[in-house]
Amino acid sequence: MTNPAAPIAIGQTSAFTPSTILDAELSGNKVYAAASGQGFYIFDVSNPRRPNVLGSYDTPGTARSVALSGGYAYVADDTWGLLGNPWVIDVSNPQNPQKVGSLPVLGRPYDVVISGTHAYLAAYTCFYIVDISTPLSPTITGVYTTSSCIDVALYGSYAYLSRGTYGLDVIDVSNPANPQWRYNLSRPAGPMAVSGSYGYLTLVFAAFRSGPFQPGTTLRAQLCPSARYTSLSGNCVRGLRLCRRRPGGLSIVNVSNRPGTHYCAQPAA
Repeated sequence: MTNPAAPIAIGQTSAFTPSTILDAELSGNKVYAAASGQGFYIFDVSNPRRPNVLGSYDTPGTARSVALSGGYAYVADDTWGLLGNPWVIDVSNPQNPQKVGSLPVLGRPYDVVISGTHAYLAAYTCFYIVDISTPLSPTITGVYTTSSCIDVALYGSYAYLSRGTYGLDVIDVSNPANPQWRYNLSRPAGPMAVSGSYGYLTLVFAAFRSGPFQPGTTLRAQLCPSARYTSLSGNCVRGLRLCRRRPGGLSIVNVSNRPGTHYCAQPAA
């Protein structure tokens, strides 16, 4: 990624297809991945050209998202039932990750992010704020009932909930026990990231001002409608996408000039 306009794929593992990895977190020389129906995986990427599987834990459903905090991985696992589970996995021994806690919730967990001692969980029909100060015994602090909640991003005391065709909800989480709706942005909203005063959506890609009540929007580029997640690095947004015409890959969008946001490239093989 030294040149975002001409990225080159330098390594891969044959154990997975692009559609398998739904989310990943990098910490040091390890990648922690939510690998769909294959569960949770830890990769050694100290040699980026030869990533190796260190360990794994097979969650019972579809591992959709992962967040790290204090030696634990929190995995949003969609079990396709009334009760979904965010799993708490001890990753202190990467070769043998072990489940140490879980929290059954109503809905289907899609995404989890962590800030301080709280995890924020998008679970389709509900948005949960979970106290993880005791990782082995997570407890629900607050709940906001919604629909089609598939992604969450945090900025200050606000959570931004992506709800597909229902748009983007802005939720005040300053009181974790009582999350409050503030605003809806009626723009199709997929996975997203927030940085500074801007947020970035991947369904039809949009850059918008992330003010708490009435964020403005400017469409400037388009990623695949089935983009799985998006992340930020410097002036570039990276979205892993799964398309019918172009199955898998990484889209890169330059956001150094927000009003002139534009698509950069997709890595060469």
